[in-house]
Amino acid sequence: MEAWTIAKYSSPYLAIKDARFDVSTGEVLVVSSASEFVIEHDDHLSGHEIAKRLQLLRDPGSSSWQEILSGEPDSEWYGLLESMDYLGLVRDALDAAKDRRDANIDQLRRGIAKVVAAVLDEVSAEQRERLVANVEALSRHYSVLVWEIAREYPLQKPLPEISHRPFSSTEILQLDNFYLQLAYVQALYQRSNAPLSLICNARALFDLHIGLEAGTSEFPDLDELLTEFAGGACSIPDALRHLNGLAEALVSGVDPVRSKRFCIASYEPKECISGINFMLEAEEVARVALAKLGTPEYLKALEEDPEGGLVLVHGRYLQDYYVTTRFPEIIAAILPKRLNAEFRRKAFQYYKEEVGHDILEYESCRELGLTDEQIQNTYPLPLHFAYVDVFSQLGIIDPVAYATSIFITEGMVGVESPLELAYKKIVGEFVALDKHILLNDKYHHTSIPRLFMADVESISPASQRLAMDYMLFLLELNHRAWDDLLDFYLRSDYRFLRAFPKPAA
Repeated sequence: MEAWTIAKYSSPYLAIKDARFDVSTGEVLVVSSASEFVIEHDDHLSGHEIAKRLQLLRDPGSSSWQEILSGEPDSEWYGLLESMDYLGLVRDALDAAKDRRDANIDQLRRGIAKVVAAVLDEVSAEQRERLVANVEALSRHYSVLVWEIAREYPLQKPLPEISHRPFSSTEILQLDNFYLQLAYVQALYQRSNAPLSLICNARALFDLHIGLEAGTSEFPDLDELLTEFAGGACSIPDALRHLNGLAEALVSGVDPVRSKRFCIASYEPKECISGINFMLEAEEVARVALAKLGTPEYLKALEEDPEGGLVLVHGRYLQDYYVTTRFPEIIAAILPKRLNAEFRRKAFQYYKEEVGHDILEYESCRELGLTDEQIQNTYPLPLHFAYVDVFSQLGIIDPVAYATSIFITEGMVGVESPLELAYKKIVGEFVALDKHILLNDKYHHTSIPRLFMADVESISPASQRLAMDYMLFLLELNHRAWDDLLDFYLRSDYRFLRAFPKPAA
């Protein structure tokens, strides 16, 4: 971290009531709202002059500020003001907190309105009944999670008590609607990690509920809670991304074909099984499930049209960059847990090995010919953004379920990615891609799931079922994310940007 200095204030001034020279004692006295301070000074500086200049520095527009700040940091006056800053006597006159907060609230409200309008516009009359049911169920799930956040804050108008409870992992995983499952899990993630997103999503659901029922909502007013969180430490762009993801979940969730789960498998848990043996069984279940899915449409498109496939390579690395910027969060989710010593050691080691990989992804994008503007103006697609949320939530829920699914990201031991050969035919060899692959190979990242699970002595039936069900859900999320990549980049399907501006034609 860098050091704090007075140069970091936008418009500094001395927040003091008075500065005067006491002739009887020869002291320069500074009076603040709470205390009185004595300013030590050398004989070559006149006490009268010091007091006079301190008075001038009460004005943020004084030329003395510019003179001092543009001078040497080791000058006497710079050092004096640094010391006064440590005492809390320097303030920033440019306090636009309310204006910025209000602007953020307006931005979020526009995002909420866009999502509500898009969902109502895209869902047909035939699917409206299904939408009503989904919005009702999600609203109840979100409302209790919002209430859990609100009860921690001394609001002027506390939210009313909630009689129901949120969906549990067991209930979520039993559903046969992928998008509804995703929205439920993301809500749980937002409760722990993205409260502003949770509030905005809940507000969008409540507004939809009113629009669909054509009446007043039974759900609480979230205006005060939105005001408390907007403009604070939470990310505005991420709240908009979560709103965008909610829109995708609601629109696709009413389609009985599109929303139906397809990555499923039967598994009979054992009374007790070692971690490594369970990991091997999970890999086998995954291999069977992937074989049933067949060749991904994304890979087929690369092989059928290498020339046109360049945009798919670009899209993959653009989206991977945004996933990789957040990837350490996935590992961070398990770091606070009281894990056994070896599991914990490996978790911290894994975290250290993942930090900074986003730089390599950025370099890959640049080497592929993408500009900084193209990279920085990309919006993460809903399922790519959700991938980190779900994985992080899995780390919060259960370390065994988390470790079981790591291979979905890192790959299986001894299995080469089918994408490498297809990419080489399209773009040839390029260094940045090899850097990331070689780094993962160096750190044996495909071995991580087995290494973690080898440190788990035994797993009982309920944990086995939870881990296997979440693994299959993440496997399907990953498969669907590749499909979305194909639709967006090759077929220009801009339905994924409901809360964002569409690209220029």
